[in-house]
Amino acid sequence: MFRHLKPVALAVGLTLTTLLSPLAGGSAVHADGLPDLVALTPEGPGALQTPNGRGSYLIRVRNSGSAPATSVELNVRVASFPVDATGFNFVGNSHGFACQLAAASARPRLDEVKLRCSGGTLNPNEEVRGRLDLALRSGSNGFGSLILTVDPDNRIAETIGRRGEVPNNTRSLRIAFTPLPVVR
Repeated sequence: MFRHLKPVALAVGLTLTTLLSPLAGGSAVHADGLPDLVALTPEGPGALQTPNGRGSYLIRVRNSGSAPATSVELNVRVASFPVDATGFNFVGNSHGFACQLAAASARPRLDEVKLRCSGGTLNPNEEVRGRLDLALRSGSNGFGSLILTVDPDNRIAETIGRRGEVPNNTRSLRIAFTPLPVVR
C-alpha cells in the first residue's frame, strides 16, 4: 500500500498536508494548532407580527479548534426585511468583544449590518453568546433572514474540514413577518 504526502497551498497563506491513500480516497487531515470558528444558527422567533413586531435572538459563536482565536470579528445582518436593532447584551462572558449597533435610520436598507463586534478572543471550546433585540418597521407580508457571520473578512487562519471544505462561518434564520389579524 502506497501513501503519499502532498502539500496543498491555501488562499490564507498556510500549507496543509493531505494524506493520500488508495483506501482513504485522499481525505484531508486537520491541521493542528489552529482555531475553528463556528457560527451557530441564531435562535429566536421565526415570525414577527407587523406593525412594530419585536423579537429577541440568541447569537452564538464557538471556537471548536485547538488554538485560541484572537482579534475575532462577527457581524449580524438582515436581508429582505426592514428592522431596527434596539439592543444587544452579552449572555455571560464578553470575551473582550466590543460591539456596536447600527443607528436607526428613516429609510433602512433591506440588507444591512445591524450589529458589529470586534476584538474578541475565543480559546479552544469557548463560546460567546449575546442577545440581539429587533423591532420590525413594516406593515407588509414577507420573509427575511437574520444572518450571523464570524470572521467576515477571512483574516483568521482556521482548521479545514475533513473533506477539504472551508469552515462554515455563516448561519442564518428565516423570519416571517405578517400583519396582525384585523379584529371586527
